[in-house]
Order: sequence, then C-alpha cells, then structure tokens
Amino acid sequence: MMKNKLNAVRTLSLGLALLLLLAIPAGAFAETVSVRIPSKLGNLSLPEMPDPLQLYTWTDSVATYGNKQDPKDPCPILAVNDAIMHLQFSEQPDFAVASWYMGNENISVGADGYAELSTEGRRVQAGFTWDGVTKEKDWFIKAGKDGVTAGYTNSGKVRFIEYTVDGDFFDTGIEGAQTTFRFEPVTIDGDYYVYNPQTKKMENQKGKVRDASSEDGWKHWYYTNWYIPTITVVYPAGSGLTKIVAEYWNTEKAALKKFAVQYAPKGTYTCSYRMTVTKTPYDTIAPYARTIPVNDTQTIRVSGY
Repeated sequence: MMKNKLNAVRTLSLGLALLLLLAIPAGAFAETVSVRIPSKLGNLSLPEMPDPLQLYTWTDSVATYGNKQDPKDPCPILAVNDAIMHLQFSEQPDFAVASWYMGNENISVGADGYAELSTEGRRVQAGFTWDGVTKEKDWFIKAGKDGVTAGYTNSGKVRFIEYTVDGDFFDTGIEGAQTTFRFEPVTIDGDYYVYNPQTKKMENQKGKVRDASSEDGWKHWYYTNWYIPTITVVYPAGSGLTKIVAEYWNTEKAALKKFAVQYAPKGTYTCSYRMTVTKTPYDTIAPYARTIPVNDTQTIRVSGY
C-alpha cells in the first residue's frame, strides 16, 4: 500500500514538474553567445602585418600646361580627350576596383599585373572627390590577393592594409567566422640634422631653434609606424551575430576605444566607454558583463580581458 502511494506521489511530482516546465517562458532557455573583446592589444600575440601588392601608376599627359612659350615646362597635365591611366601591380590581384568621383569601377588586370583606366570624361581627378573644394579620398585603388587587401592613392602609395583569416578573434565559438585585421600608417616627425663646418659633422638639431641661414644644410627624417585601428569579425548567416567591430587607440598598449556588436535579424549595440574586464582571458564571464538581449531565443554577453 505504501509503495503504491509513493509511486502516485512520484507520478504527481513529475506531472507538476512538466507543467512548470511548460509554463516557463521561452526566453528562459535562450541561447547565450559569449563574446570576449580584448581591452588592450599590446599584451596579445597578433599577426604580423603582411606585405601588400606593390602598385606603380603613370598617366598619359601633355608635356606642358599648354604654354607654347615654354615647351620645356616639366609640369604635365592630363591629356584632355583620351588620357589613359596605367596600373602595374607586382602580381595579378584576385580583384581590383577604382573609386571615381561618380562611383566605383571594377578593374580588369592581366596575368602580368598590368591594367588601364580611361580618365576621359571624368569630372574630378582620379582619387579625389568634390565637396565645395577638391578633397582626396581615403583610397583610389583597392586590390587584394590571398586574403590581403590594400587601398592605394592614385600614385600607388599604400593607405591601409587589411588581412583576413579564418577564425574568430572574439572567441564566440561560432564556426565559419572570419577575422580582419586592419593596419594603417602614421607618420612620425623625426630628427633634424644640420652640417656643422667647425666639427665637420651632421649634428642633431631636434628641439633647437631652426637657423634659416643654414637651410641648405638641413636634413629631415620622417618615420612611418603601422598600427591596428580596428579588428572586425564577420559571422555566417544564421548564427545570430552578423559582425563585431572593435576599435583601438594608437597607443603603446593599444587600449580599446569602442566596439559595436551587430546581430540578426537587425540590430546594433555600441559601447564607447570603458568596459569591465575579467582578470584573465579564460575567466568565467562575470554577471556584470554587458548583456545584450537579441530576441526570445538569443542573448549576447560581452566581457573583456
């Protein structure tokens, strides 16, 4: 008799548990995607900046500004009607595009890395735009090969490099993600040297008042350093997340400036102030981490290290 009562109690308990389970909102079973964003890049092992394709450009031009009285004027201008811009890459890129004033143009590059662009009918010089005044664009030519993309000026100078690899830099565990590291140059004003006829040596004048009388003796060095301003991870369709972009300051430790989380079906969460970080990269995500409710079935939690 006691055994039958015990079985009845167990059956009732299971039934009540099932009813309670059904009564819990769907949001309680929401999938949580954990995102870890480094608060500083200076302490991490990052990929080395890859070498982009080299680009050399030249454009058909007339010999002078049209000044017939000075046919040896060395300053060229573009031919009026049928100027051709010549592009020579060090290798054939996987893709190449030109950014004109009125829009982009795909570039067909030969196996030898050579391509041509017509400047006929263009309202603004290649690589520039118009906003009341003529302004140079961030890039005129963009080309990439084997996951390395670069933006170039119309003279072939590299403005940025983007290196894309398989994997998720933000450790979400989502398969099929791709991470892009962007590198940009910064020019540092270097040392000034001037020849001292008494010592017969070039002496560093940094921090001293420049002597105009020794103009011809001055030599000035500039240095170019590259840093990572942004890291972007793109996620495959159906994963809930679509893209995360983290921006970093150009400092020694490269501290986090801000980040933006984009998620499906459509939404963006942006944080531009200092975030709470965990003590080590693999600490459990703390309750005080940023929590982003996406919908009834997904939540994104962002922590840092």
